[in-house]
Amino acid sequence: MSLAETRRLFNLVGRALHEIRNALRWSTFRRRHQADARRHHFRRRMRLQMMQI
Repeated sequence: MSLAETRRLFNLVGRALHEIRNALRWSTFRRRHQADARRHHFRRRMRLQMMQI
């Protein structure tokens, strides 16, 4: 988790429950999306590297 994301979640203290739920859902989506992008980027680079060999 990045510092900015941690700060954003700490700023939710005292907010309404639905705001907290939405922020946690967004945070989970963001981390999953970044992991997927990282994995696809790695696969693509490996595939291109294998084509050069």
